[in-house]
Amino acid sequence: MADIDTDERPRYRVLELSLIGNELIEEGKEIDNYDGYPSGNLEPLNDAAKAKAAELVEINKQRIRDIQAANPFSATLDPEALGKAISQGIADAMQAQAAEQADLNARLAAALEALAAAKPAAK
Repeated sequence: MADIDTDERPRYRVLELSLIGNELIEEGKEIDNYDGYPSGNLEPLNDAAKAKAAELVEINKQRIRDIQAANPFSATLDPEALGKAISQGIADAMQAQAAEQADLNARLAAALEALAAAKPAAK
């Protein structure tokens, strides 16, 4: 993180009605009493706020790297592989469903045949 004046508090412009520290803050108001990381609802106005926003970007990049390192075989790391995995999963589910439906149809046909064979002769 870049060196900043330690006496400078992060200052932000609120971009939309926001709940900050149990207080509703109107759009357009400037605040300097927020010590957390800014989201998209806060526009950094000074170097301290910009440094805090940049720090959050780096934290999130590291989180992504950590997730990817912990899941090296995950299809989510490759959009094309993810699409193929989803397509294969759908195809497998449809095949299983078709096999189950064929089995149910065969059982129903056998039950109908058994009923027809057991039907008493008409008088």
